[in-house]
Amino acid sequence: MKILDSIEKYKGLTCLLIIGSIFTVLDLYTSKVGLERGYLEGSPFMDQIIANIGIGGFLVVNLILSALLLTFLAWGSVKKLEGQYCYIPLIIYCIIRGAAVVNNVLIIF
Repeated sequence: MKILDSIEKYKGLTCLLIIGSIFTVLDLYTSKVGLERGYLEGSPFMDQIIANIGIGGFLVVNLILSALLLTFLAWGSVKKLEGQYCYIPLIIYCIIRGAAVVNNVLIIF
């Protein structure tokens, strides 16, 4: 019974994690397409990674950092925030990543 209560309790966070992961993959894909077409990366940190290890390395580093950030946001939300406030960090992440996807799509296509 305790496991079912946990699943029900964190259903909203799980949905936000899935949405955040989808936006991350879409952002990486649209960034890859843009970089292959000659567009520049907006982040100076990621631009240095592209210059040093290429687009493939950029994708791997970005995916690892994004997964760590999502994990940290979910863990921090559960441990430090109560009630509806626990959704705020992941909602902000989803908004930022969603905006990046929209921006990339508008630039590329």
